[in-house]
Amino acid sequence: MQYPDPPSTRPVHSLRRYRWAQALAILAAAALGACGGGSKPAATGGGDIDASLGIDKAGMALKQTKVEELVQGCMKRAGFEYIPVDPNASAAAVIGTEGLSDAEYRNHYGYGISTIFEKVVAVAQEAGSSVDPNAAIRARLDAATVAAYDKALTGGSVDVSVFAAVESATAGDLSGLGGCVKEGTLAVFGDANVNVALLKLEELGKRAEADPRLVAAKTEWSKCMKNAGFDYSEPDAVRPVIQDKLAAIVGAGAVKSLGERGKFNPAAFSPSNLPPYDTAALAQLQAEELSTAKTALVCETKYVTAIEAKVDDEYEKKFASENAALITKAQTKLASGK
Repeated sequence: MQYPDPPSTRPVHSLRRYRWAQALAILAAAALGACGGGSKPAATGGGDIDASLGIDKAGMALKQTKVEELVQGCMKRAGFEYIPVDPNASAAAVIGTEGLSDAEYRNHYGYGISTIFEKVVAVAQEAGSSVDPNAAIRARLDAATVAAYDKALTGGSVDVSVFAAVESATAGDLSGLGGCVKEGTLAVFGDANVNVALLKLEELGKRAEADPRLVAAKTEWSKCMKNAGFDYSEPDAVRPVIQDKLAAIVGAGAVKSLGERGKFNPAAFSPSNLPPYDTAALAQLQAEELSTAKTALVCETKYVTAIEAKVDDEYEKKFASENAALITKAQTKLASGK
């Protein structure tokens, strides 16, 4: 099961590689669109390089779908059934809608942690193991066939999923993959130019985040939050605190599974594995999460957003100018999808 990441839950700086389906990762409320036909964005001139490469949230949804289809074909050749996982299905089951803006998402779900917990539990307990369409297929097999199925699918690991593979690929990391998941992921992301481009983008994001203007903006954000009664050093510090507080209420195992977007474990939310918890404490944390998220958005809008946009534009223009040939090659490969 996967559930989406709202645009508001990603790190403040847009050049950090947030994953799709990290994306789903804790609720992608951003609308998913189609990549533009056969047209190819210009490699120079700045702008959103993620979008130009087709690795923004919408593009990554399409690429994950492509990998799923390739995995299905590979598994069929190996003699097994595999059903491609719809990146949006679980998200819709949890949040019920798509296309929410940052402000809309935060007003409804905050950071999508404690606020969606009860809904995730309900969806998981209702669907059981069938929340992953392939879990039911695997459950019908005997032990020896399960081992053969896992070997064909992932090389033997039960902890690897298409989502996790795609998430790693966007960071230029194709290690640790096996079986049909590896075959499908390599077909879409395995080109050397793509890997080099994605690795360089990782480094670009780190340099941009360290820009003194953004560092100063985050300091002002922290002051803004403190004036409102929230003590956080930077925007990225909020989520771990909420997760820790949720773990203290419902248990670390459930929160761990909640965060494993690409390999969601419905069993973690079964009545036998999820002991009774303090619903009043959970409601209090949900209110805290919503209040924190709304305040954080106000402070980001006031102190970070404009600076972030300016820094992004400068760094991306310079990157595009210095890496025009590489970006064009990576675009061509990623656009082909195979």
